[in-house]
Amino acid sequence: MDQQGFTLDWVPSVSYRDGMPDLSITQVEMLWFPKDPHTHQLVECTIREAVTLAYPELKSLSVMFIELDPSTYFRNGAHF
Repeated sequence: MDQQGFTLDWVPSVSYRDGMPDLSITQVEMLWFPKDPHTHQLVECTIREAVTLAYPELKSLSVMFIELDPSTYFRNGAHF
């Protein structure tokens, strides 16, 4: 996977279970333009490796892909 092919913005949050912080669960949401299933798999694997390396105590990691509609995406006042 070409690491310069995408940008990862990390917005930390804390999951709570039974009123207590649970740091063993992480959820990653990817917002991107439509890609083929093979690219999904490569990116999921890359994310999973990076996150589990940084947080070896994780017991659960969910990676979700949310596709952007190019017709509704603007950058600096113009369609991307």
